[in-house]
Amino acid sequence: MTDSQNTSFLPVARRMEIDDRAAVGIDFADSYDVELIEEILRRRLDALGFNPRSQAGRRVVVKPNLLIKYSPDKAATTHPAIIEAVCRIFVSAGADVMIAESNGGGYSESILRPLYRICGMEAAAERSGAKLNYDTSFRTVAYDEGIASKTFDILEPLCAADMIIDCCKLKTHALAGMTAGVKNMFGAVPGLKKFETHARYNHDLRMFFSFITDLCRLLYEAKDFLCITDGIEGMEGNGPSAGTPRKMNTILTSFSPFQSDVAAAALMGLEGQVPINELSYERGYAVQNSLELVISGESIEKLRVSDIRPASPNPLAPLRNIPEILRSRPKIDHSLCRACGECVSYCPVKAIKLAERRGKTVASIDTKKCIRCFCCQELCTFKAISVSGLPFFDAANRLGIGI
Repeated sequence: MTDSQNTSFLPVARRMEIDDRAAVGIDFADSYDVELIEEILRRRLDALGFNPRSQAGRRVVVKPNLLIKYSPDKAATTHPAIIEAVCRIFVSAGADVMIAESNGGGYSESILRPLYRICGMEAAAERSGAKLNYDTSFRTVAYDEGIASKTFDILEPLCAADMIIDCCKLKTHALAGMTAGVKNMFGAVPGLKKFETHARYNHDLRMFFSFITDLCRLLYEAKDFLCITDGIEGMEGNGPSAGTPRKMNTILTSFSPFQSDVAAAALMGLEGQVPINELSYERGYAVQNSLELVISGESIEKLRVSDIRPASPNPLAPLRNIPEILRSRPKIDHSLCRACGECVSYCPVKAIKLAERRGKTVASIDTKKCIRCFCCQELCTFKAISVSGLPFFDAANRLGIGI
C-alpha cells in the first residue's frame, strides 16, 4: 500500500448547491428485483431534478458498504441489486463507472477479489458494465475545516472521482447507533488505517464521530455527491454485521448523506439516538429532526419500522455521561469462536489474544485494554462476539424493562 501527499483533490468537481434544500426521496420497494430498483431510482432522480447524463464522460465511483465477506442474504452489506441498478443508470448515461470499497480489514487486491465475489459485486459489475477497483493506493488530503483532523487518508479512486455515489446499507450499529450514508464514508479510509483512527481517538468517542463527519463533509464538498440507502432489507440487533435481517421495504435517495440519515433514523425509530446525526445538526449540515425535511415519494410515517431492536443491549446507551462500569463491551461466545485470529489482527490496541480455555483455543479480551471500538464485533465472521453490558442490564433488555 502506498500513499501520496496531496493538498487538495484534483480535479475538483462541480458542486451542487443543495445545502439549502433538505430534500430526501423515499420509495417503497419490497424486493431486490434489479429492473424494479432501476425504475424507482430513475424516477426519483428525475423528481429530484438530476439527469444522470450530466455525468457523461466523467468518473463516477460507486461506494457500497462491504464491511465483511458475507453473502447478500445476511443483510450486512449493500445488496448487489442496488449496485447493479445504480451502475446501469450511469453506465448507460455515458459515465466511466467504478465500484470501490475498502472493507473493515486489510486492503489489497488479494483481499478485494473474494470480497467483491462473495458480496455479489463481481456479478453486479459484469452485468452493468461497471469496473471493479483494485488500486489500493491512497492520498493524504488536507482539509482545513476539519475539527477532529486536518488531514485524511482517502482511497485513490475516490480522490480521482468526479462524482461519488454513496450506496449504503441501513443497519443498527453497536458503536454509532445506526450506520447509513455518513458512516459508510468511513470506508474511504484505507484498510487498517481505520483501526489506527479508532486507536487515535481511544476513549473520546465524540471526536471519533467528528472524524467521520469531517471526512464525509470533505468528500461531499469536493465532489458531486449522491446518497442511495439500501433499506429494502436492513439489519437490527447486533449490527453492523452480526445482527438480524429486517425487512424495511425502503430506498432513500438524496444529494446529502447528512439529510438522508435524518430520514433513515426516523424510519428506524432511532431519532435522538444517532450521535453522528447530532453532530451534523450542530454543524449546520442537516436539520434537527425529520419533520423539517422536504420529503418526496412515500412518507416516513407510512414506512416507519418503530420496533427495531437497537444494537446495544444496554438500556442506558442513549444517555450521556454513563459511568465506565455501566458501558457496553464486546463479549465472546466461546462456543462459537473458531480461533481464526481475525479479531486479534484487527484490534487497534492489541487487547485480544488467543488463549486456552477448557482445552480449547479461543479469543480472549483484556477488558482493561479494550477501548470499546467494537471492531472485533463488526468483523467476526462467526458471529461469536456480541455487545454486552453488565448482566443486570442484559437481563433487563431481554425482559423489555426500561431503566
